[in-house]
Amino acid sequence: MERAKLTGDWLLNTVHESNGGFRCLYPLKASPFDFKKEQMYAFDNGIILNGLVNLYRATKKEKYLVAAVTVADWLVYFAQKPSGAFFPIYQITEGRFFESDKEWSMISGSYHAKIAIGLLNLYDLSHKKKYLESAVKICDFALSCQNASGRYISYLFRGGTNAHPHCYTAEGLWVAGSFLEREDYLYSSNRGIQWLLNMQSKEGYIPRLFLDDKPVYNERFDALSQTVRLSVIHMSEKRLPLLFKDKIGLILSLILDCQADNVNNKKINGGFYFGKSSTGDKFIPHVNLWVTSFAIQALESYVDFCCGKFSLSPFLIV
Repeated sequence: MERAKLTGDWLLNTVHESNGGFRCLYPLKASPFDFKKEQMYAFDNGIILNGLVNLYRATKKEKYLVAAVTVADWLVYFAQKPSGAFFPIYQITEGRFFESDKEWSMISGSYHAKIAIGLLNLYDLSHKKKYLESAVKICDFALSCQNASGRYISYLFRGGTNAHPHCYTAEGLWVAGSFLEREDYLYSSNRGIQWLLNMQSKEGYIPRLFLDDKPVYNERFDALSQTVRLSVIHMSEKRLPLLFKDKIGLILSLILDCQADNVNNKKINGGFYFGKSSTGDKFIPHVNLWVTSFAIQALESYVDFCCGKFSLSPFLIV
């Protein structure tokens, strides 16, 4: 709990902007990504929103709730389009939103459905309908991005899919479906996960990318962990047939193999590696924070499911 409060306070004191949002990053040393310190991503702010609401629930400290309200209002009043989609990036130095087709994270996409988790969490506390309405709008938009196979289109300009944001979409829709009792959201989320599992390679990998009608299996372990977590959720709710359990077991063995085992280096020991580059020509040699978070939830949820005691609050999806 002390670590959680330290994190919340760092966010409020370091990257919280006067407009209510949060900067993409705060570089501790020079890097090729320094330009992002002047950018605010709608997706990142949605994740922070949910974290702040959960931190308020745990601590009852008003400062976290106040910050959650300001970032939620920035998302609802400034970042969301009439269609329900969100502008992806706000350039602080220029005072404007922009998007680009260079990356999935730089376009308005179905992955923004994960913002609905924080919005609904705040609605559950405040009962303010603007947060509920915003969450429904983005989830309805996400439904429109799913094709007949179950894929959520990540690259609108090429019709392709990236498994990582594909899972973000399925996560947001599951939470919204569970909280709002919307079967269409739950059905869509389950179809998205079944598509990944049906595309699984014999080694156990799900397609990291699906471009030009071809799967690309260069592993990234965040998407593998997300797939396990969502599979467990849908199996526990009897939406996903139990026959997929063997497929999940293959993925779990891959996840366990990517854990760092180096007792001489406490900075990495126990963490989980990211995986390979997009082209698959090299292994990315760093232990990754969000990959580790996803792996922990995937492993814990699978063990609980096998022991017959699985239960996950919709608002605790990381």
